[in-house]
Amino acid sequence: MPSEQTDLTDLKARLERAEAQIQTLLNQQRVIIKDAKGTERARLAVNSSNEAALVLMDKKGKVRVTLGVNENSEPSLVLLDDDEQARLALDFSHEGARVQLLSAGQKVLLDLRAGAKGPELAFLGEEGDVKLHLPEDEA
Repeated sequence: MPSEQTDLTDLKARLERAEAQIQTLLNQQRVIIKDAKGTERARLAVNSSNEAALVLMDKKGKVRVTLGVNENSEPSLVLLDDDEQARLALDFSHEGARVQLLSAGQKVLLDLRAGAKGPELAFLGEEGDVKLHLPEDEA
């Protein structure tokens, strides 16, 4: 019959192994979260370019939101449609902030920027033709 001391030593060793396994899991470059049905719903990762991203999926496993920070520490947020195509993008860089609305064909339809030159707003057609640009370009 094992002694209480042996039981405690064995328990302590198992707890230390479990703690090491948990630390290994938490120190990964990628964490995936699945729902009760096994569908991937979220992913937190750092890629080989040292860019960090949180990706959120809908109940079908389709990517719907990406929140990231690139290798230059510039943040971005992208919202995607049912076809996993970017439809709204928000980013910030040393040049300033930018918001873009995109068509289903991935064409920029609205481009709003706020930078050192001040705010800019452009409405574009599907072919990239400028419909309206504010402030107006000087002739």
